[in-house]
Amino acid sequence: MIYEFGSCELDTALRQVSRNGVVVHIEPQVFDLLCYLIERRDRAVTKDEIFTNIWGGRAVSDAVLTTRIRSLRKVIDDEDDPESKIRTLHRIGYQFRAPVAERTVILAWYALGIVAHGHECDNLALRRVHNILDDQMCSSALQCGSRV
Repeated sequence: MIYEFGSCELDTALRQVSRNGVVVHIEPQVFDLLCYLIERRDRAVTKDEIFTNIWGGRAVSDAVLTTRIRSLRKVIDDEDDPESKIRTLHRIGYQFRAPVAERTVILAWYALGIVAHGHECDNLALRRVHNILDDQMCSSALQCGSRV
């Protein structure tokens, strides 16, 4: 799944975030936290829920969560924004509140012309598609060589 919000794009299949079209570094746990908040953006997510689902129920202090949220805000350029993408609910938790557009990975590849209408693509593109899509869907594409 690809989530677009503001100047950012979150690609769950590639496990990467880009801002203004440039991939930015994000630590794995911060990435998981961003996914968790975006997927539940219709409601507030409690700190306990985050601790259970991101840290697997391990004992973690509020300070650790605050640090991860701060890192997340840096990644998505949400530090000085008066219309913050991540709303802090003091003593409760957090809510992702920026408008989000969703598209599936398959549609993203179609939009790039990699898996549609016989466009030529190199083997690297086919391997990327193969890594993202399930093997059954890709086996016929790979049998076609460089023209899909």
